[in-house]
Amino acid sequence: MKAPELPIMSQNPATLGLETQHANDSSKRARRRRWAGVAVSLLLAGPAGLGADRSLAAGQCARGTHSRCDHQAFAGGERSEGGRHKNLCRDDPGYQGDRGCTWCTRDGLPTGTPNPRYHWGIRRTGGAGTLVSRLYRNFTTVKDSNVTITVVSSVTKEVRIGFDQPFCVIGERINPSGRKVLAEEMKNGDYSRVQSDALAQVAAGAHMLDVNAGIPLADEPAILAECVQLVQSLTDLPLSIDSSIVAALASGLSTYQGKALVNSVTGEDERLEQVLPLVKKHQAAVVAISNDESGISEDPDVRFEVARKIVERAQDHGIPREDVVVDPLVMPVGAMNDAGRQVIHILRRLREELKVNSICGASNVSFGLPNRHGLNAAFLTMAISAGMTSAITNPLHAEVMQAVMGADVMMGHDPDCLRWIGKYREPPTPGEQGAREGRRRGRRRAVRA
Repeated sequence: MKAPELPIMSQNPATLGLETQHANDSSKRARRRRWAGVAVSLLLAGPAGLGADRSLAAGQCARGTHSRCDHQAFAGGERSEGGRHKNLCRDDPGYQGDRGCTWCTRDGLPTGTPNPRYHWGIRRTGGAGTLVSRLYRNFTTVKDSNVTITVVSSVTKEVRIGFDQPFCVIGERINPSGRKVLAEEMKNGDYSRVQSDALAQVAAGAHMLDVNAGIPLADEPAILAECVQLVQSLTDLPLSIDSSIVAALASGLSTYQGKALVNSVTGEDERLEQVLPLVKKHQAAVVAISNDESGISEDPDVRFEVARKIVERAQDHGIPREDVVVDPLVMPVGAMNDAGRQVIHILRRLREELKVNSICGASNVSFGLPNRHGLNAAFLTMAISAGMTSAITNPLHAEVMQAVMGADVMMGHDPDCLRWIGKYREPPTPGEQGAREGRRRGRRRAVRA
């Protein structure tokens, strides 16, 4: 039995018309639908190319015409002849539930897009607001095909890193480098400071935690595994397992529950062949640091090519590009005056050409300079606007977290500014609160009267 077709948008979104679902709809609902059509028309009429007739010559999906997906070929997001893409492809072996027809995605729809059926069709469930939100999602999905999502997780919590996601702050405090007291405690099996640092970073708003156990002359694999287990018992935030020793990475990954972020692999061939199979074995994501046997180049384009090499080598090992997060290497701006501009240049290329997510050690940029927190905050804001999607930094610094939250607002990643308002709105004074309650009581009395 053929599945019923969903209502379809008109050939030209600029002149959108919505079909009536039931003949006996009330006039109120009909008016609501008409206003929804007007709102969506205004929303979709602006972008170039979407308002014109984009029908194609007849051509079929790579699998031929399915009995439930008799659409024409897609090309670069354009619509088929007739302006429609049927929503179900259950007869095709490539059908994967709500992900839609995999053959259709090969014919031009953005690969990996959730629910491709929403591209040119709409559900008629809910009122005008529901329609507008669904069609807005349809518009944004078609508009941006560069979205790459890196997913890391613990047993119960998932964090999504991407260009259209809130910026991901990875807490850096569990690291004995430069912290002699912490290093000595960890070496002796005292993890009380690790515990307090983990809880403090969670309370400060970190989205992930980096765990490093790089202590000279210590059993780093054993210490890292113990720290990973301890931190996972304290918080459900996903972890970045950080070590330059492959055996330590293997030890940490063997005890981790979830999908970890491995920090890190560089562009040296030997290092790639040691770390990438480990990443693939544990189905983890990995940080790709853009230096190789020749060291760290001062030429940003050379560092970009190293990043490309790592991404391609990872794909050879079966690791998708969305599981590779590139570190462009932030240099101290006090020593290299154009270090900031270099990183911005690489970040834009990573987003536009490689289409991968990015990460950095944000505090490196301010090394040796006064007011480091203020400088780090300024750098993060600019880097986020250029496409950086995550950073290993200290969430205990208020300036840094404020800069990140403000950048999320400006990038449209804080819907209705709710997180910003919840964090920074000042509570009403007792007098203001009393006045508000008095006005509410007066309105209730008036309604009863």
